[in-house]
Amino acid sequence: MRPPLNLIKTGGGLKVQTTTPHLVGLGSGRLSVAITLMPLNEGVTRIGREDASVPQDITIEGLGIEAEHCRIINRGGVITLHPSGNLCSLDGVHVSKPTLLTQGNTLVSCLWLCRIK
Repeated sequence: MRPPLNLIKTGGGLKVQTTTPHLVGLGSGRLSVAITLMPLNEGVTRIGREDASVPQDITIEGLGIEAEHCRIINRGGVITLHPSGNLCSLDGVHVSKPTLLTQGNTLVSCLWLCRIK
């Protein structure tokens, strides 16, 4: 069972707080203002296209996105990006090997076109 999200109204905004690691998807297109929280549960989170031979936990679409694009592994709260040999960048730097993620990192694999399955 996932811990609940805490929604806190702050003046004219809304603060979402959780103790578990997660990705934040900003929109799903140029004109979208949606924000999506995607929990990174213990174990493997697969990110890729909907037509992958192995079901993906987070499906994304866009130019250059492979069927099984990358994986994020959560082992006891230690989060590691595994790019699977496909184009991923972390804070603007190309990532080609397993890389530790920390809070505030910006991961780009066309995640701005992300949709949760």
